[in-house]
This record gives sequence, C-alpha cells and structure tokens, in this order.
Amino acid sequence: MKKTIILILTAIGTLSLPSCKKWLDVNPHAQLGATDLLSTSEGYRSALAGVYYNLSQNSLYGVELEFGMIDALAQYWNITAPTHNLYEASKFNYKNAAVKTKINEVWKQLYTAIANTNFILASLESTNAAKITQYNLIKGEALGLRAFAHMELLKMFGPVTKIDGFDKPAIAYRKQFDHAALKFNTSREVLNFIEEDLQAAKTLLANDPIKTLTRSGNGNTDALNYDGILDRRGSRMNYYAVLGLLARNSQLKGDNDAAYKYATELIDEVKVNQAIRFTAANEISTPSIEAFRDIKYTSEMIFSLYIVNHYQTAGPYMGYADYTYNSNNVLLVDYNRMKNFVYGTAEDYRLKYWFPSAGTPLFLKYIAAQEVSGLGVGYYPEVCLLRLPEIYYIAAESKIGKDNQRALDLLNEVRAARGLKTPLTLTDYGSDDAVLDALISEERKEFLGEGKLFLLYKRLYKDIIIDNNSRITASNTIFVFPIPDEEYEFSPNIK
Repeated sequence: MKKTIILILTAIGTLSLPSCKKWLDVNPHAQLGATDLLSTSEGYRSALAGVYYNLSQNSLYGVELEFGMIDALAQYWNITAPTHNLYEASKFNYKNAAVKTKINEVWKQLYTAIANTNFILASLESTNAAKITQYNLIKGEALGLRAFAHMELLKMFGPVTKIDGFDKPAIAYRKQFDHAALKFNTSREVLNFIEEDLQAAKTLLANDPIKTLTRSGNGNTDALNYDGILDRRGSRMNYYAVLGLLARNSQLKGDNDAAYKYATELIDEVKVNQAIRFTAANEISTPSIEAFRDIKYTSEMIFSLYIVNHYQTAGPYMGYADYTYNSNNVLLVDYNRMKNFVYGTAEDYRLKYWFPSAGTPLFLKYIAAQEVSGLGVGYYPEVCLLRLPEIYYIAAESKIGKDNQRALDLLNEVRAARGLKTPLTLTDYGSDDAVLDALISEERKEFLGEGKLFLLYKRLYKDIIIDNNSRITASNTIFVFPIPDEEYEFSPNIK
C-alpha cells in the first residue's frame, strides 16, 4: 500500500506519560534520527507512546470509532437533521465526501499505527535485548498493537465472512517497515497472521505486572526513574488484552472452542487476582460528586487509551451544559427508545446513570472524566477498547447451540453487575435463536458509546435493529467500508 510518511512520537503527555514533548516525522530520507532514537529504553518507550497517541486521535478512538461515526452507523443516536455532520454516515452514504474522508482517515491512521509498530519491531531485531529495560514488555506491546490494528481494519474494511467466506481478498497484513505495495491477504490469512502476533505477544507478556499490580497499579519504585510502561497497565496493551484479543480473533475465525478457551482463561484468572473486575454498585452510586462516579466502569477495562482532557473532547458532542455545542455535531438519544426498547427496566444501572432522570436526550457516560475544581480529577479519562463484559459475551456466544444454559449463565453474570436481578432462563429463551437474540440485546445495552454494536451486526450478518417496529436490512453495501481510492490509484493490482 502507499505510505508517504511514518510518524514516530518521541514522547507524549496525552497518554500515560506526564510531560508533553514534540514528535518526529520519519520518512525514507530521515531515518537516521529515528534509528538513533530507538537505541535506548527511553526511545522505545517514547515510540510506543506514539502508537497509543495515534490511536487516540479523534479520527480513530478519540471520537469516530468510539462514539462518533461508528455508533451513528449502529443507529444509537437520534440523527434526523440533514445538516448534521453524521447524517450521511447514519444513512450509510459512503460516497458522500465527508463520510469518505472519515473512512479514509481510519484506514490511513490505523496503517500509520501499524507502520510505527513495525519500525519498533524492526529496530528491536537489531538491538541487544540486554541493553533495553523491559524488552519483553516493549516487544509484546508492539506485537499486540500490530495485531489489534490489523484486526480493526479487517472488521471494518474486510468482507462479511458470514456470507462471503474467508478466502476473498481483505486487507494487506504488513509486517515490514517499508513502503512497498502489498497484494491484499484473504480474511483467513489475516486472521492467521493476527493469531501468530498475539501468540508471540502472549509469551512475551507472560510476566506482565498487571497480574499482581492490577490494571491501575504503578510498578515504579523510583520516581526519578519513572517508567510509563510500568504504570496503569490497563491503559496499555497488556497480557489480559492479548488473551481477550485471542478470544475475539477466534470468534472472528468461527472457532468457538478456541474462543471459549481464551475467554474463560481470562475470566477465571481475573476472578482470582482481581486485576480486572466488575465495578461495584457503590462505586457507581455512592460518590456525591458526579465526576467521581465510575459510570464508565473503568475497573472492567482490559485495554484502554488514556486520553487527557477527553471530557473536553466528548463534552460538545454530548451536549453537556458546561460546553457550547453545535446542533449539527451534538449526539443525542431518543430517551423513550432507550428506556422502553434498549434497557426495558429502570433497575438497569446503565439507564439510571447514563441518562438524566428527567428523560432528556443526553448521554452522561463521558462526564465521568470531568475535572472538579479543587478536587483534582474524577475517574481517569480512559477510552475503552476492550472490556470484561465483552469476554463474557464471547464465551456465551461460543456456547450457543452446545450449552445454552451456560450461555445464559454467562449473560446473567454481566446482568447482575448492571443491577438486573431477574436472570434469563431457558424457560423464556428455549431456542438457539432466542439465546442469540438475548445476547445481541445485552450487547446493545452495554456498548453504547464504544463502537462495538455495528461491527457485531456485520460479523453476524444481522439486520440493524432500531426498535420493535424498525430495522435496516443487513447487506454488504452497509457493512463493508470502501477501500480508499488512492490505494488502487498507486497500486492497481493489490487486490
């Protein structure tokens, strides 16, 4: 594929590092400086920070792939005005110039992240591991991030494997730091490459400090020699993130046994060490200051991005009172639809705490990162890329048709953590299709504002359900993002 500039950050303060520094543009004529940069542990840490920073951009998980375009496609938001900047996206008009720009940026920025990981990995190959502090963590993170970015590209731009199978060209899996055009790999090949990278990352991250320090612990013992890699492992690519991605990748392959194996391995281990855990009811309801209520369920985040001031980014989109917002950008919900169709009961913590009791169309989930004058910051401004409930959903789906009771038991564990006291039973969900519908319903409740639901509909090739009376028919036309035109312009034979 065509790539003109590779971006490597020397250090970044908007993620896990405390200071803000400049970043370096690297191109084929300026690689000497970058090579020098990756000759020390600090250089590698800074380069990894650059990958996380890239993923946190508004064009990716800062906005568009978290609550923006991707959730407009899932029909979460009540977008009716043709002047709204996501109206055409909500109508799946991928030929619209503004929508095309958003999609092209997703492609470009994810491949930029991949190029950066390849630069790190290529440099590590020629570096004496003994000279690099936390060598295994650095390499494991880079491999995991490369696999994650390719998986995301495949999910959005790849074929619908449910109807087209796994042997159609999908995307190029890039393992080298170069600008050569690559012929697209099939979905099967991409998924196998992802598996290889994740297995290697799993081995390298076997002794990840997250296992003993939990997701928010700090492994630094000397403030003068602060190492961001050892702080808040839940906001980085970590061992449990790799396990979760292995479960997710196996699900994409259609390998239910492997998906269940990896999912339950993760579930069972964190139940013991509590490195990742369900957020307790009192953490959601008890704090008197709204910003200190953990309505983002941060303790459940397996892999997240730490984005300083994300509240200030999300606030105008969400219509929060302390921000002036443009009606053409704000993302509001149909409260009655949320209450009556999506959640169905007032006892659901998500309905209770994500939406004002007055029934206004605001979505309050991102208010949790608000700064409080004189009191510091509430829960960390994290954007979730993988959370514990998804692992339960993967395990549950893998059991449908084999052990429906086990599938419902897994769903009921998540429901209980969300304040739902009435369990789902086989009496009410007696068929495989009924259990799958129950699963989709639970995921619809959970993933509002996290960019997961549209891709679930695509993987299962299911109609997009708006409410009991309205749906959008599943089709390749809406589910497959168009590859940017310039890929074919510069490399016409890649596919």
